[in-house]
Order: sequence, then structure tokens, then C-alpha cells
Amino acid sequence: MFLPRRFLSVSLLSVLAMAGLVLIERNLFGLRYFSERVPGVEPYNLWHAWVALSLSLAAVQGFTRDAAWLGAPELRLASGRELGLCVAGWMLAVLMALVFVADPLGFSLLAREDGLVEWASALLIFIASGFFAFAAVGQLRVARSGTGRRAWMAAAFAALLALCFFVVGMEEISWMQRVFGIATPEGLLALNKQQELNLHNISTGFSELLYYTGSFFLLTLAPFVWLYLRKSISLGRLDAFAPSVLVLAASAPMAAFNSDNWSMLPTQMMVMIP
Repeated sequence: MFLPRRFLSVSLLSVLAMAGLVLIERNLFGLRYFSERVPGVEPYNLWHAWVALSLSLAAVQGFTRDAAWLGAPELRLASGRELGLCVAGWMLAVLMALVFVADPLGFSLLAREDGLVEWASALLIFIASGFFAFAAVGQLRVARSGTGRRAWMAAAFAALLALCFFVVGMEEISWMQRVFGIATPEGLLALNKQQELNLHNISTGFSELLYYTGSFFLLTLAPFVWLYLRKSISLGRLDAFAPSVLVLAASAPMAAFNSDNWSMLPTQMMVMIP
């Protein structure tokens, strides 16, 4: 059984380092660590980035040594359509980087409430939810024909992903509160940072950190790890849910577009590790 002990050790060390940084910023600077803020270039900020870089290098080296006995990763040639999607992703990343350099405030305003980016991102999330719901129905039909336990597992996993994406999408647009003019319940008004009908703005910085960290593990780290494991592990019907290296290539640059949360250790490591 593959157990990346060195990588897990560095991950635990990173959690402990982040706990230490939370205490430092709260006790010395009076700051909430899990909060959105403008990136700084003071000596403390540079030291913070050095800690993130050191842990990132240790994580990469640790996983490389852990996976050495598995041999070289298994790669395949990409189709023209797949390469086109990757190139489009990188072109979008370069374009957004130029926008950020030219006008940081304008870049931030692109993602404000009810803007084009918010609704486009929600639409893509709903499309993903619909795709997995369709896959769940298909796998359920196969499972009911008596093909085995893995078909049931695939149907359940696809249904779970469909539900997760649906909830994330509805949270993104505050459960269509502004579309239908729904008032925010009194209990949420005092708790919700933006006084909206959602849960993630109760603790916006921490919620976004969980969201982006989960995206990093699913879209960047998981495809990389699977390159090493796919030779020795067969998941049957569940293989279809394993993200390919092309997902990694298209997703990796997107981790950099999170300037409001740059002060957090995981955000910096998500940019530095790829």
C-alpha cells in the first residue's frame, strides 16, 4: 500500500506552522489570520512567504522520495481538443495576470457580487453538477442490471459530487436570493459578513480557504498523484472520476488568482508547489 509518509509529515508540519502564524498575527499584530486583505511586502510578509516556499519545497521533495519506488509516472499523449483546452486555460491565466498588473482594483472588481465572473463561475459549477447527475443516472441503470458493486459505488460517488457542486453553486449566488428578492433571515443578519442568504460568508476568509484548498487537492494534487498510482491500482468504473494530468495543466495557473487570501499559508503553498 502506497503511504506517502514524508509528504504527510510535511503536511502536518505545515498545519502546525499555520497554527503558529495564527497566534503570531493575533497576538503581535491584532489581525485575524483567516481574513481577506491586500498582500503586503513588509519584512514579516517576506518571512511568511519564505516559510511557505520552504514547506512547499519540502513537500515536493518528500512526495518525490515517497513515490520513487513506484517508478516513472504513466503519461499518455493528449488529444488535440485536450491540448486546446489547456492552451485556452493558460491564455486566460496570462490575460488575467495582465489585467491584475495593469489594474489590481479593476481585477478585484471583476469578481464582485452579481458580476459576470460570479455568474459565469456559478453556471460552470451547475454544469458540472448536471454532468455528474447525468453520470449518476447512467451508472444507476448499469448497477440495476446486476453488473456488480462498483457500479453502485460509481453511481453513489457521482450523485455525491452532483450534490456537492449544486450546493457550492447555490452558495455562490446566495441561493438566488437577489433573483427572487428573498430577505435574509434575522438569525443570519448578525452572523453573515455580507448579510446574505448563505453560509460561507459567516466566515468568508476561512470558507474561501477551504474552497480553494479543496479545489487544489482535487484539480492539481490528485491528478499528479494519480500519475504514479494508476499503474498499480485499478478502480474499475471509478477510474472515470480520476482527474487526468490535463486537468492539472489547465488548473495549476488558476491558483495564483487569489490575491485577497495571499496572506494565508495554504494559498501561498498552492501557488508555489505546482
